[in-house]
Order: sequence, then structure tokens, then C-alpha cells
Amino acid sequence: MEKRGTFAGALVLFWALFGGILFGKTYYVAPNGSDRNDGSQNAPFRTIQKAADVVRPGDTVYVLAGEYQERVVIKTSGTPGNPIVFEGERGSGDQWLTVIDGGDRVTGWKPAPEVGRGVYKHTGIGYAPYNLTVSDKLVARIKNEKMNDGSGFRILDRSPEAVVNLYDGTVKYWDGIEALYGNRDGVTYLRFRNYDDPNDKEIETAPNGSAGVLIRNKSYIVIRNFKVQNAYASVYIDGKDAHHNIIENNYLQSGRYCVLVVNLAGDNHIRYNEMTMNAYGHDDFGAWEDAHNLDYKYRVRQHMYANTLKGDNYYGDRCIFLNNHGDNNEVYGNHLFQHLSGIGTEVTKTSRVTLSGRAAKANYGRNLKIYDNTIHNTSSTAIRVAGGEVNLQVFNNLVYDNNLNFRIHDPTIGPIYIYNNRFYNPIETVNHFYYFFNRDYSFPPDQFTYPEIFVYHNSFGKSKEVLRVSSLGAPYGLPNTIFLNNIFDVSKPLKLYAKGNWTDPQRAGYFDYNWHRGTIDPPWWSGQNNIQGSQPMWPDYPPDFKLPENSEARNAGLDLSRRFTIKGKTYDPLPGMSPGYFSGSRPDLGIISQETGTPPPPGDTTPPSAPKGLKVTIIEQ
Repeated sequence: MEKRGTFAGALVLFWALFGGILFGKTYYVAPNGSDRNDGSQNAPFRTIQKAADVVRPGDTVYVLAGEYQERVVIKTSGTPGNPIVFEGERGSGDQWLTVIDGGDRVTGWKPAPEVGRGVYKHTGIGYAPYNLTVSDKLVARIKNEKMNDGSGFRILDRSPEAVVNLYDGTVKYWDGIEALYGNRDGVTYLRFRNYDDPNDKEIETAPNGSAGVLIRNKSYIVIRNFKVQNAYASVYIDGKDAHHNIIENNYLQSGRYCVLVVNLAGDNHIRYNEMTMNAYGHDDFGAWEDAHNLDYKYRVRQHMYANTLKGDNYYGDRCIFLNNHGDNNEVYGNHLFQHLSGIGTEVTKTSRVTLSGRAAKANYGRNLKIYDNTIHNTSSTAIRVAGGEVNLQVFNNLVYDNNLNFRIHDPTIGPIYIYNNRFYNPIETVNHFYYFFNRDYSFPPDQFTYPEIFVYHNSFGKSKEVLRVSSLGAPYGLPNTIFLNNIFDVSKPLKLYAKGNWTDPQRAGYFDYNWHRGTIDPPWWSGQNNIQGSQPMWPDYPPDFKLPENSEARNAGLDLSRRFTIKGKTYDPLPGMSPGYFSGSRPDLGIISQETGTPPPPGDTTPPSAPKGLKVTIIEQ
């Protein structure tokens, strides 16, 4: 009894001294609150920003259902074990009930007959909008250079029935676009296809660089269960001191970026979020190349890519973009759909090529992991890796109905590991892997070092090609790219659009222990035991990725869980290949687990295996 009393007394003293830090306070925000309140449950704040201004490490902010028209700036960091948590409210059906709206509502549009019929203008926004939405749907922006040289005004004056030429046909210009805007000399111009009056619509704008939630050089922050919309970036994580932040279970839409991670921000986790561009006038992005004559919708898809990413206009670019990011970031369990691009990474500042032709050693951008994501219906690239990524791993993703499922762009350092992913397209359009080199190096092959890229235990379903290599100047191919234990159920595994002597096997890495349908072109790119099939491995769509019991791909692979030697070089076990990852004498080809079930069909927005968001439970105090 005496000991128990002493402990109780010590606990009271401990709570008095440290309770506010170790256990934290709980604040509330509600649409009917006031920032003059104390933030308690009975007297909640009105704005999330007020809560962000007062929180300390260990505090939790519950933001009750409603729409909050603000751009939240996180001003205080949490600490290890005592993060600062901002949590929205979810409905009984897991709906996102708490909305952060980063746009500014704009009314008072005036006709601009000097530009053309149905064109409107606004002079009072106060900035050049880089985000404009109609009822929370993103409108394409005419590029600044087009507005400045006058051609953008001619675009705004196009007839509703105007037709444009594509590679293999024509398309009505406004099909899939429906509205456009641009800015010049402080004036914003807006045009709807059928000359609608914008004053009859709910229109919002946001400036370049704005964020629904900005985490700049702050750490140990959790953003959970919010719907964030109408800002340039839904969540913006910036700076080397922006680390150990968690962005989870949110619905992010209508911005150029859903999540942007830049300037050495590291050790951040982006997980279990739903992300979409939510474009105005078009909800059918996806694969289109080499399919134009099959259905008009593929021409519209191509039109969206050609005119809103590469041409006159601009939509949002990448759903998740990690640009010159720090070490140890992870992106997993997310569902990305209906966007121009999915996940993009780029490390450039320390990956320049020296005069000797060798890449400088990167001191950041290491150990990025991208896994367990579902990415579909992008008109450009689902996953794009560029520059000096070091020890990048991309695994266990489901990727389908994208014009390019995976793109490697100017890699310089490596290694890069791509394994245990599932890829397929709805028809035989374009390709799964696209390697692109855009630099004009004059170094001979023995002086230029390409990064090691390992592609293993992936399953490639329907598509036209597995690999396309394109080069605008680097002629030496992919000497350090290694394909092992994959299944390529496509009609043409390899297609080359590159300079250089591609008849030399030294230019093309290593390709072995793979199952492929059809012949390999060029025929010299094959090892000693590639397995060639004439019939599809998975004739149904979508494929279930299971191996038939009598498949030639069973018990046919190379054990990658121990040191192995190919082309005279010995490699250590590859990531993800722990001892015992297969049974029998040799592993099966393709994805490691064959009991994956059928992936969702196109249009199904339910991410497989992703846990549902946590609901807010308010406990009476």
C-alpha cells in the first residue's frame, strides 16, 4: 500500500510537469466555431489555421464535418513519439466529410467581346491563377507563352465545332476539354465550349505554389481523413527539415499536384490516399497510343495528352511528385486514377554527368520506396523515374490502362529495383516500359556508366509491347538493365527507337529466365533458357495473373535470394527476395504470389487491399 501510494504521487507529479507534452491537448474545429474560442469541444475554433497556430507537440486537432475555405500553413513541428495530428471526420460509409478548399471563389466575370464570342474576363483576382475549377473540377489552362504571343486568344475564339488533326485521325477540339482559361497582363480570360456565362457557375482559383496544407520545414505532422481540393497542390511538403510526416487516408483532388515533396524533404510517408485530377469535361483518361482507329474515345484520350500536357494547354501534371527529395520517403497503398500522370520522381542537382562521363554521387534522393499502389487511367505515365535516384524500389503495384505504365527517364546513378508488379492495358496499346534518353553525350561506351536497373518477378498482361527504347542522343542502349523471372504476355516484347549499334549485344543488358509470347526482336537479346509461348498466358480481360498448373513458367526461374552470376558478373540477393520466397527447386516466373485474385475492372475506383480511413470518434471529456 505504501509503495502504491508513492507511485500514485509520483504519477501525479509526472503528469503535472510533463502531461501537456507527453499526452498533449485535444482541440476541435467546427463550422459554427469561433477563433476567439479556446478550441475545446464545447467552444471549438472556426478555422484549421487557428488550431495550427496554437498546437504543440503531442496535440491532436479534430476538424468536424464541413467545408473550410482556407489554405493551411503548419507552423509547429511535433517530436518523435509526440506528433501533431490533424484529423478530419468520416461518415458511416467512409465518406470524407471534412473538406479543405484551397481555392478563392471568384464572381463578377465580364464579357470580353474583343477576344471572341462567349469569352469572359476578370481583372480583380490579384494573381495569375495556376488552378481554376468549376464546381471543384479542374479546367485546362492555356500556357503562358501562348497567351503572351497572342495565339491563346485565337484558341479561346475557336468554334464549338472546330476540328484538329492527330497522328491517325481527327477529333473535335472541344471534346474532352469543354472549357479553357488563360492569363495575360493581370487579366484572366475564361471560355466555355458553348459560351456559358461563368457567373452562373461556382468558380474558384488558386495561385502558383499554393497548398491546401503546407508543411514547410516542419516535421512529425500527421494529416488524416481530409478531402482537400482546389489548390495548386493539395499537400505540399517542402524543405530538408520537413521529415517524418504522414499523409494518410485523404481524398486529394483538383490540383496540379495531389502531393508535392521537394527540396530534400525526407522520411515522409504518403499512404492510403485516394487521388484524382477530377477534370472538368472529361473523365476517361488512359491508354490511347496505337489505338486511334478502334474507337473515337482513344482519339479523345490522345487529344487530352497532346493538347493539355504537350501542346497549347496545361492541366495538372503529376499526381504525386518527389523532386530533389530527401532520403527514405515511402509512397504506398494509394489509389491514383483519372490523371495525366501518376507518380513522378526526379533527382537532378547532384546527378550531373562529369567530364569523365560518370555520374556524380548523389547525397540525397536515396532509398525511395513506391509500393502497394493502384494506378490507372492516366493519359501519360503511371510511374516515371528520372535522374539520380539511388536504391529506388518499385514493387507490389497494380498498374493498368495508362498510356505508359512505367517510364525511366535519363537515369544516372541507381541502382533501381522494379519487382513483383502487375501491369496490363485494356487493348494492345503502346507499351509497359519506356526508356528515354534525352542527352547528347559524346563519351565512348567504356567511359560512360549507366545505372544498374533490375526488372524481376513482374507480370505483364495485355499490351502491344513490353519495352520501348527511345534516344535523342545517347546511343549506347541499356547495358546494365537486367530482366529476370518475368512474364511478358504481349504480342511484341521489344521495340527500339534509338540511335547506335543495336546489333551489338553489349548495348542491351541481359534478358533471361523470362516467359514471353512471340519472338524477341532483335533475336540476339535472349539467354539460354527463355521460354517462348505462342498462346496468351491470360486470355481474359482483366487478367487474373494466376499461372495454370501446367504452365511452362512454373519452376523455371533463377533463385534471386542468394548470390547469382550472369554475364560473368556476380550479384548479391535482390531486394524482396528473402530466402524461402518460393517453394520447390526453382521459383515460378512472374509475380511471387500467384493467388492475387482478379484486379478491379476499369472504372472501379476501389483500391484493392488499401485499408479504409480511420473515423473520428469524439469521446466526452
